[in-house]
Amino acid sequence: MLSINEFAENVFGSSQYNHNFIDSALALFNYQIDMQHACEGAGRLLLETMITVGLNPSTEQARRDQNRRLLSNTLSDQLDVQSAVEYVLSQMIVKPMGQAAECFAITACRSYLNSVFPMWDIGIRRSIRCHKIVQDLAFSTSWHQGADMLFFANPLMDWAAHVNKQPPHRPPAEDDLVVAGVAEVKSYTKISRQSLHTQMTGHLLRTLGGVAVPALYGQAEHVYEPHQIWYLGRGDDGLSLFSADDLISKSVPLTALATVCKVSVGPQPARIHANPLFNLTVAFSQDELERIGSEIALYTLGSFADQPDIDLAWSEWTHNLKTILSTKGIPLSKRQHARRLKIMEILDREQSV
Repeated sequence: MLSINEFAENVFGSSQYNHNFIDSALALFNYQIDMQHACEGAGRLLLETMITVGLNPSTEQARRDQNRRLLSNTLSDQLDVQSAVEYVLSQMIVKPMGQAAECFAITACRSYLNSVFPMWDIGIRRSIRCHKIVQDLAFSTSWHQGADMLFFANPLMDWAAHVNKQPPHRPPAEDDLVVAGVAEVKSYTKISRQSLHTQMTGHLLRTLGGVAVPALYGQAEHVYEPHQIWYLGRGDDGLSLFSADDLISKSVPLTALATVCKVSVGPQPARIHANPLFNLTVAFSQDELERIGSEIALYTLGSFADQPDIDLAWSEWTHNLKTILSTKGIPLSKRQHARRLKIMEILDREQSV
């Protein structure tokens, strides 16, 4: 098995991002693991980011085949070529770009949580799932992606010592979920503060219908029913604890959810703003995240060339992709033109190595 150093160097051609993935793995476990396990965790985070480039064969086999034909230079229909090029330039870069931002956001969120909840072991989970709200507080039966990150507290805390308001009539049980907050992570800056607030408020509301929390690395996920879910609020008068049942029955007003921690995380701004868009930032700008996404996408696309149905050498694959991306007459947006240039730069660099 490749180490994180070898893995990252294979993908990026250097070790420049190794420490970012390692720091994220350490932060995910609140720095309670040794370096060996942190490196293993970093490798998993990088793999999770790379997987977002791939396509689900059961639902997008046609797109996968189209991309293979694009790379093997057997895609002749102009509309198909245009569709495949636009997909490579956008979705296959945007997905790993966003996933990389989520990985790097773990470090910023951990630092924030340790300052807001000192001496508390607040857990972080990603890829949670919830039910959509059909109307009012009626929920669908199917699971859907929830908040980018969920923060949760140990349900067996000595709540009487920590909660300033009257402790709940029934304290949380060992198998309950105490939601300490949610995070929304963006890899781009073109979004309004109101949109971020609306998204995070919606994420919290959807947890009222139940939460599926994946355990870390290979363990079974845990599903929490509404009667098992609690919320930790923070106000001027201290901490408060209330349950999903209390909110659904309206014995506690829904406005209490406004006191639960909501954190927005995004790329570093191009210049310092007096009123920043995000609560927290990752260590990279939007352009740097896009370059990371481009390199991961190209590495994953390049791995297609090792499959028997294409079986192209790297140099031939690179030549074909450059030819396709240089095809005249394909309408591209301004952003896609910029991405095309970045991809061409990376391909030129790889050819010169």
